Amino acid sequence: VGSNTTVEEFCVDAAFGYSGNVTLMCSNGTLSVESVDCVPDPCEAGTEVSATIHGISGESASTAFIEHDARGPADCSMVNADYAGEFLVLCRAARLEFVSEVGCSGSCVATSAVELELVGKEYKILPEDRIRHGTELEQSCPYGFDGTITLGCNDSVPSLVSETCVPRPCND
Repeated sequence: VGSNTTVEEFCVDAAFGYSGNVTLMCSNGTLSVESVDCVPDPCEAGTEVSATIHGISGESASTAFIEHDARGPADCSMVNADYAGEFLVLCRAARLEFVSEVGCSGSCVATSAVELELVGKEYKILPEDRIRHGTELEQSCPYGFDGTITLGCNDSVPSLVSETCVPRPCND
């Protein structure tokens, strides 16, 4: 840079996550900042973030555009497959920070029993497979019965949605 001249540089060259320009001035061999017009960038949908969801750490990505200094959503299941929903992140100059896992809802696993009474007897029904939060699973009735049972899951708590279990007839 020649003496008594100015040069414009991009903000991103000095600091990731900022747009705009920095004007530098060279005067008598000394380089100084004449003006700064840098603004923090937002976070685009798909910006990656590190998070820990219910004890499991991993990477996720924002599911929406988020302005600088604003909060937005990221996908829980990308970090912990046993959880559905969206957790909260904060955008600061095109980088995301984990805020809270509050929006993550757990799946129901094969150890979560639902009680069902059939012909006067209590049965503990275990899901045959993992049921993701907000979904249902159809499975066979207990031994000795024909029909199906539909189980639902709400944040790690299974429930009986419906059943069509009828006793099997005795064979001669």
